[in-house]
Amino acid sequence: MSGFIERLLEPERLDCPLCTRNRQTHLYAETDLYWVADCPICAVPLVAWKLHDTQPSSVAVVRMLNALLVASFEFFEGLEGTFWFDGRMVWCPGHWHVHARHGGKNGKEM
Repeated sequence: MSGFIERLLEPERLDCPLCTRNRQTHLYAETDLYWVADCPICAVPLVAWKLHDTQPSSVAVVRMLNALLVASFEFFEGLEGTFWFDGRMVWCPGHWHVHARHGGKNGKEM
């Protein structure tokens, strides 16, 4: 098998909810690098890197956060207050992702 195929079949990737994204939530954007959709648990915009890893390059992070920013303006339109990016990877700690949250900061934002 090629390295690419072997990586796709890694056990942690097959069990990862971000690698096997539930396509039933609203999708805002998708590229070969990331996808932005509503989180199936929190129901807020979420950006996830398509690679099962926790350390994307700074260029990739900027692209992904820009896409999340666009989705967040769409999602939170009309709501009072602000939104912020929550970079805590609680739901899936082995896979880089960021949620957009509404309201005051929790003190653990990105």
